[in-house]
Amino acid sequence: MSDKIREFNAKGINAFRIYLDEIRNGIRNDLPKDFVHKKNLTKELSVSINKGVDDFENKYDMAKYLYRELVQDDPVKNIWSKVGVWSWLSAYYFDLVCPDMDGVRKPLRDYRHILEVTNVGGGWPTFYRHLIASPVRLFAFSFASSRILLSANFYENGDFIEQFASKKEYAGNRTIISVLNRMYFDENNNKAKRGAQTKNRPGTHRRYKNILEQLLLNYDIQTMSDEELISLLPEEFSTWLE
Repeated sequence: MSDKIREFNAKGINAFRIYLDEIRNGIRNDLPKDFVHKKNLTKELSVSINKGVDDFENKYDMAKYLYRELVQDDPVKNIWSKVGVWSWLSAYYFDLVCPDMDGVRKPLRDYRHILEVTNVGGGWPTFYRHLIASPVRLFAFSFASSRILLSANFYENGDFIEQFASKKEYAGNRTIISVLNRMYFDENNNKAKRGAQTKNRPGTHRRYKNILEQLLLNYDIQTMSDEELISLLPEEFSTWLE
């Protein structure tokens, strides 16, 4: 399978909003057939993709692939502000980001599917919530270390993203994310370590975030190595580094 990536125009984005609302209200259960290929709603780009909804093992795999096709070597200028492209990708991979579960689809808020950027009332607080653009951007920030952030299902952000990607100063800090990944990502099972998100357990990811808030008052973590940051963490985190 190979398709040219397309970009929704204003009419395409408006149609997507309407369809999302109709799905929420039970009027329809899917996007119209060939919606993403309608010439009056989209513009074809020169970039192609050859992976469909069944070709990705996980969200990290998807982000890595789309980074290579859309971001690496700059094939699409100003890609991070291309509302029409990221929104089109959400419609193209709709079965990933809004799967049919027992005959029902449950779209989240529009900004999960239709990218909002600063000049249309969005910015990072909504960008990081987009289910396609955000994983690719997080991969671009931290590459392999983004695996912990991208360990949730395709159709949800998960608490690692909510805690560490909701603030761009965390999401874009490679040392913070690298240590996060080292502590809480299970390399053998390719998912978050068991118990990493358990409330009130010593050394969990939310506790790590609390410690970071204190450290950032006195240290420039962006310039530190992983080992330098780890040396500043309390003993309770040592278990997660074994």
